Amino acid sequence: LENEMWNCWNSKKYTVCLHVGSRIRHLLDEELRLLSEKPCSVRLVHYQNFTTIVSLLRASTVLAQAFEKLRMYDKANAEFEHLISINCQLAPAHRRSFWYERAILNYGRHLKLPKKAFELAADVIQDNTFDYYFRQRIYDRVMQMNLVDEDCEKQLATNIQTALDETIEIDVEIPEKVISAPLLSKSMGTSVKTVFVIPQEHQFSCPSVEAVALNYYYQEEHFSKGLHSEGSIWLALFGLLCWNEIYDSTVEDVWISRYQTYPLDLYAGEMFWINRQKTFEKKFGTLQCLSVQVVFLLHRNLKSCEIVFAGHSVDASCLLA
Repeated sequence: LENEMWNCWNSKKYTVCLHVGSRIRHLLDEELRLLSEKPCSVRLVHYQNFTTIVSLLRASTVLAQAFEKLRMYDKANAEFEHLISINCQLAPAHRRSFWYERAILNYGRHLKLPKKAFELAADVIQDNTFDYYFRQRIYDRVMQMNLVDEDCEKQLATNIQTALDETIEIDVEIPEKVISAPLLSKSMGTSVKTVFVIPQEHQFSCPSVEAVALNYYYQEEHFSKGLHSEGSIWLALFGLLCWNEIYDSTVEDVWISRYQTYPLDLYAGEMFWINRQKTFEKKFGTLQCLSVQVVFLLHRNLKSCEIVFAGHSVDASCLLA
């Protein structure tokens, strides 16, 4: 049923999604009833995506989004609020955060019910099962939509500060750089798209925020090159330098199919680190010992797999193994 729902969604058959979704809603309610009648079993976080309940939750999320596509925002929010009401131990936090965010947006922008949007936002900000960063994002969204009066704004600000104090301890100061550019708003039917404007000779360009940042560093900081990579460079380095640690076949309970492209615990928070801590620390220790010159030689001589390091012959492949 989940695959059927996704096929309808990808084909933009949103009305068909509603029919499939009615069957999914029935199965979800039945699965929740069965789970409530038996003791809660301890299950590794990274197994959640392979359980029936999470499959049904994913499909139910698509149902709510189909209502949104059909501009039936009241029914979409009825689905989102039903999902939100599910025991948080059964629903992964990143899915619950998505449900809350969509429901708040629908109440504030489309249904014109700012009080309901504020109530949901207040629930999120006081919910310590969400990390501070998501709660901060919800706070920012509510402020941007001008949903609250001054007293409510103070209440939310107090709650978000409490969440900050309880959740993280800031021990470093990150320098702030303000980059500004004129804005143009373009109507896109029921929504508005905001673009940045960079004046040029005889024309204006309307780039993305990343292009504005690159232009700033070219013009103001005199950088010669820049790249909007979405972190792909660091991810590539992580994959190349730590390939053996990431794909360590001796780690238990993370490989269940030959068709996996990554271990199940890769996105399971601290579990990924805990399962490989010793091997990662060994690798990082090796990398910290390498000078720039050695890294350069390693790059040049990797094919020969042998370089001279600190007076000793070293197998270059071992440095990355």
